[in-house]
Amino acid sequence: MSGEAIGWAFRKVQMDDATAKFVLVGICNYANDEDQAWPSHASLAKITGLSRSTIQSAVKRLEGWGIINRVSRTRENGSETSAKVFIDIDSHWIVKDGTATKATGGIPAAGTQGVQQPVQGIPAAGTPETTSKPQKEIGELPLGAPAPSGDLEKQFFDRAVQIITSSPKDARSTAASLRKACGMDIAKARSALELSAGKSDPAHWIRGHIAWLKKKSNEPTDSTVLMSGADDRHVLM
Repeated sequence: MSGEAIGWAFRKVQMDDATAKFVLVGICNYANDEDQAWPSHASLAKITGLSRSTIQSAVKRLEGWGIINRVSRTRENGSETSAKVFIDIDSHWIVKDGTATKATGGIPAAGTQGVQQPVQGIPAAGTPETTSKPQKEIGELPLGAPAPSGDLEKQFFDRAVQIITSSPKDARSTAASLRKACGMDIAKARSALELSAGKSDPAHWIRGHIAWLKKKSNEPTDSTVLMSGADDRHVLM
């Protein structure tokens, strides 16, 4: 149990979604000294008294807001086990009406604006879920679309740290290699980065995509390449 993590959930995460808050505290109950936890939905159901479906929905909202980051794990036999959850106890969050605001270093004062992260496709507590067409993940860019305005390079590397959760240093190194393989084109690299977010191992997928880009760059421009069984890396080109 991490008393520091539980204290963070109570004091530094302010939200009007009581169910998600309760589940977050439950996750923090299992956190280690490195702010990582991997409780199963069954374990969270046992300590919170909530149903597994309610917990799954709350975890999706917490992940969509960016308050937690989850990494899938598998056993030696290949079957899935509980995901590893990463939390950032140095950040302050305010969640209101399905929109999350992050303010590193302190809760924003009244009238100020933080970094707003509206949750798309994840219903707020008490809102019926629908089976309408899937929404894009948070921060996802349409393929070929320009990256958001502002400091594009900083946004790109910050997003890489969110997606590749092994360590910030490894994430930035992998992102730098991806940008170089994309000819230093931030928009193109960002599109590839967002596509990797839907994979079970984003870093592994990106390394494979980099290798494919390098191979493609060495092919004669007038050659015709026939590919069968090509994976979705190639849709970026």
